Amino acid sequence: MLRESVYREEYQPGAAVFREGEPGNRAYVIERGMVQLETLRRGRKITIANLGEGELFGEMALIDGDVRTSTALATEETVLVVISLNGGWTADPDRNKPGRELGYTRYDKMAEGLGCYAEYVEAPEDIRPALERAQAQVDEGRVAVVNVKTDFTARAGTQAFAQYST
Repeated sequence: MLRESVYREEYQPGAAVFREGEPGNRAYVIERGMVQLETLRRGRKITIANLGEGELFGEMALIDGDVRTSTALATEETVLVVISLNGGWTADPDRNKPGRELGYTRYDKMAEGLGCYAEYVEAPEDIRPALERAQAQVDEGRVAVVNVKTDFTARAGTQAFAQYST
């Protein structure tokens, strides 16, 4: 399963890794090359960041499942390590959605394998301390991942997060 979730892609200068507004289900680590993140504001392109080797981008797609908020373009020959959700995370205990099963992948272990700081959290009271430790690592310049085990049967009793369901 892990082999299918982490792989490499190559991009030529000017090639789009993804475009603003597209759905996202992958994050990327730059193995070699450079990537520019840009967005459109009032009809003008604005460069958000120029990223190089070892930097992670696109990770919000793994967290919130929302559309891309920027466009990522290779600015030179670039090799990316892709972390893919193979269609996204989903609560599907009856396995009624073919092609959507990732199993219970330990994303913290994947992140460690890429040289990131990572923790696995099972208890709700351990989330805040784990996030604080991760933030300390980010403040030192490292990429950090906190993988929180969730209960697929839990449902929010408040406002819905989205108008659609996977």
